[in-house]
Amino acid sequence: MINTVYIGIDGGGSQSTILLMNNQNKELKRIKKGPTNPFSIGIDATETVLSTSIKELIKQEKYPISNCKGICIGSAGIHHPRDAENLRLRLQNHFPKTPIHVTNDYEIALVGGTAKLEGIIIISGTGSVAYGRSESHNFVRAGGWGHLIGDEGSAYYIGKQALVSIFETCDSNKKKSLMEEMILASKNCKDLDDLMFWAYKLATKKDIADLSIIVDLACKKGDLDSYKILLNAGIDLVKLLDTIRKRLLFTSGNIPMLLSGGVLTNNKIVKDTFLKRAMAKYPDILLVTAENDAAYGAALLAKNFRNNVENN
Repeated sequence: MINTVYIGIDGGGSQSTILLMNNQNKELKRIKKGPTNPFSIGIDATETVLSTSIKELIKQEKYPISNCKGICIGSAGIHHPRDAENLRLRLQNHFPKTPIHVTNDYEIALVGGTAKLEGIIIISGTGSVAYGRSESHNFVRAGGWGHLIGDEGSAYYIGKQALVSIFETCDSNKKKSLMEEMILASKNCKDLDDLMFWAYKLATKKDIADLSIIVDLACKKGDLDSYKILLNAGIDLVKLLDTIRKRLLFTSGNIPMLLSGGVLTNNKIVKDTFLKRAMAKYPDILLVTAENDAAYGAALLAKNFRNNVENN
């Protein structure tokens, strides 16, 4: 058993991490590769990058492929069980004797961060999602529906709400806010017609999300409109947690909860608003800092999945 290894993969939209772990849960090696998000680069390219990267990592460490007893891939491009099964079957052709588990990116982030299979993770970056898994391995997701439908509390949502606030101020004939002045200046817009042209014709999803940085700066300078937007973002994230707690039963206290994403890492108003309300409402939650990254979490899931296969 000493030479048994597992592979965990954090498949990102810009780069991916492929990690090799032994049976004692010790990381042996990791390599970085390009994107492996099937939503971004397509399923064929994803299959090619993943299969060649796995073989490369095993070869570098001089292990026969038969020593690899489990592979887990977590990707932001996996939105539906059929997507996961499609990718799994393709990879199974390359590694027919190795149990393979394909899941989403937030499950591997939770397991890596808490070093446990159960807990809750709240993510607020460009988008937002909450995910919980109980001791009985039941799981619930809340949010994560994308910027056109949801992503409340995310950077994109904050940026969008800033634009909504600016144009509502115009319609109400109210005084221009500091936030509006800062956003207009940052985009070299002379007036709201220029800003509307930028928003509809030039701005990308990332551009809208990046407005959240300006909203935060305006808030720090005392702008009330930006403060309200950030306050509501924190409240929206609590609503995601509410959904997890209503639908998922935990049998013990001290439920580990992990916070992730740029908004919850860098925006004090959003983070403080969320934590103050969440911890008061759910005193059985234990806030934790990440012990390991998502790729390591994927390797732990690969080991757990292999054990479940053997036990069944």
